Amino acid sequence: MGVILWLIQRISAIFMMLYVSMAYMFFGSQPFTYEAWIAFFLSAVGKASFIVFSLIFSIHAIVGLWVISTDYIHCVLIRRCILLAYTSSIFFTWLLIVTR
Repeated sequence: MGVILWLIQRISAIFMMLYVSMAYMFFGSQPFTYEAWIAFFLSAVGKASFIVFSLIFSIHAIVGLWVISTDYIHCVLIRRCILLAYTSSIFFTWLLIVTR
């Protein structure tokens, strides 16, 4: 299980780095204005890449929180409550994004 979580962390970090570099190239090629920002997020590529980035970021954060909590929080009940609260907050945030 540890190797799989390690791979998930590394692969998700690579994808997040690719998204940030893509956004940096987009905004670096033109003046950084509100109109450019809106144009990026209204384009199909911008929307899709942001949704994928958000999903990957959520997975990265949940795996990271799980690894840290298992290392440092020894009470299983507290650890599960923290993970449940964090995971449910991400789930409800995703519901808000998808239903908009």
